[in-house]
Amino acid sequence: MPFAPDAWIDKQKSKIGYSIPFTRYFYKYEAPKPSAEIMTEILELEKELAGSLEEVFGI
Repeated sequence: MPFAPDAWIDKQKSKIGYSIPFTRYFYKYEAPKPSAEIMTEILELEKELAGSLEEVFGI
């Protein structure tokens, strides 16, 4: 310790072990759906919701 004669280690904060980055080892990339497919799903959900609202409110 010639460069830091007053250095010390706090044994209370010392930890044994390491962390495993699961994302790095286990993540599998899946390409997102095409935007056209997402748009058709949204439109179908809107139609379904409109039908449900008609049933509830009698519009």
